[in-house]
Amino acid sequence: MRCIFSGKVASGGEVARLAIALSRIFSPSIAYPVNSGRCAINIALLSFSRKKPERKDVIVPAYVCPSVVDIVRESGFNPVSCEVGIDLNLSLAALSTALTVNTLAVIAPHMYGCPARIDEIEKLCRTSGIFLIDDAAQVIGIVHHGKMLGTFGDIGILSFAQSKSVVTGIGGSGGALLINNSDFDEEIRLDCNRLSPPPHRLAMFSYFLWNCIWGSHTGNSGYYFTRIREALGLKSSQIRINARISNLDAGIAIAQIERLETMQRTRIDKIESYYRAAMKFNNLHFPQYAPGRYLARIMLELPMPVDIEALRSMLKRRGINTRPGYLVQAVDHGHANERCLLEVPSGKEIGDIEAFDICAIISGALDALHCPSSIGP
Repeated sequence: MRCIFSGKVASGGEVARLAIALSRIFSPSIAYPVNSGRCAINIALLSFSRKKPERKDVIVPAYVCPSVVDIVRESGFNPVSCEVGIDLNLSLAALSTALTVNTLAVIAPHMYGCPARIDEIEKLCRTSGIFLIDDAAQVIGIVHHGKMLGTFGDIGILSFAQSKSVVTGIGGSGGALLINNSDFDEEIRLDCNRLSPPPHRLAMFSYFLWNCIWGSHTGNSGYYFTRIREALGLKSSQIRINARISNLDAGIAIAQIERLETMQRTRIDKIESYYRAAMKFNNLHFPQYAPGRYLARIMLELPMPVDIEALRSMLKRRGINTRPGYLVQAVDHGHANERCLLEVPSGKEIGDIEAFDICAIISGALDALHCPSSIGP
């Protein structure tokens, strides 16, 4: 509200404060805030390409947010999909066979916050002379094997979009580059300094609030905001341009970073509740669970085959709103194992009783759809 009423939505002192806060958390890495994780990946890949311009392949997991694949293509590179393991992260064995003389970089996400085998991936990339992006978009402030996730490899990236550890909105609401290899610091600093302030942030922040907080009371508000955006000439391509993070989004990010430990503890409690509940049903599996592990999204794995949209419709009628997992891409290296994952609610109201009730309803709905009674190997 201070940013809005002072007229400092696009630019202001919060951006510098955020850079300092992130650099302190991820020290000795240096943080450069930008308007999205997509922007961070684009800048990183172009920086890598200046050093090895003959290489055009970028390895990504077969199970990943589609925007990662999109930005690799939009940046002028070839996404090469690689098999993932049971935890939905890059398979080290498949990755070792995927690296070629044409490989520029590997993007290694910690899917939904579950740590990848990032130290081993880092060693493999370093030995092979291949750049590594430690994609910590979905997990901020988590230590793995003595190092903060995001600080492995050459460059780390963060995102503050929906379903992340720190959430400031949608549509270019924020992210950051973490410079882990000092060889890239000067040129990326110059790249980031050349970015323009982000456009239309107040409109997009209002859209986010309306749909994520007030949408249940106002119905299909997204339709009306879409019409308003069209009337203003605001297209999705404009939202996705590379830019600095806005002053408004930086301030919101700082407020959440200051209470990150409390947010993480609360989240872990919900995860533990779901794990205890899922154990009671043989047709539900929690593939990313580990004691005390933080996850940005709580994904249950369902037996195959299942009509996921029919299941979600049944659950919605029972008052349970869910989201499906990503589609598994065709795999260039390894084997594509079809997976069916469902994100379950994780709001403030979720405790042991609520998690058990939700799991019981999902399990019953699977039985009604005549799905297999257990998860395959």
